[in-house]
Amino acid sequence: MFTMKKVQITEYQGQKIIQLNFSALKSEEEISAVIKESIPHIRNNSSGLVYVISNLEGMHFNNRIREMFTEFTSGNKHFVKASAIIGATGLQTFMINGINKVTGRKLKSFENAQMAKEWLVSQN
Repeated sequence: MFTMKKVQITEYQGQKIIQLNFSALKSEEEISAVIKESIPHIRNNSSGLVYVISNLEGMHFNNRIREMFTEFTSGNKHFVKASAIIGATGLQTFMINGINKVTGRKLKSFENAQMAKEWLVSQN
């Protein structure tokens, strides 16, 4: 079985996309580790035009994780041009809506990575 690395930098239609894989993570420590690993990739980009896809499929959710994502998303505001979410359901969707309101960011949910990539590169 192929396991995707938790933070991957890919290119789609000539655009750099940082893919964050939170899928099936069950502990705050695991989720925090992915966030910490991704920060240098996102925030060391001088162009401020990073695109991000986060896979939340099957990820555990609680208030502390919501706080971690709100802080992370807010801190990325000046570095990320657009962010897409895949695999969000139930409380995660509610969390995304709340983060959008608190941070002024627009995280948009999609059914799959291909749809997310198409939307991201259309945000030029």
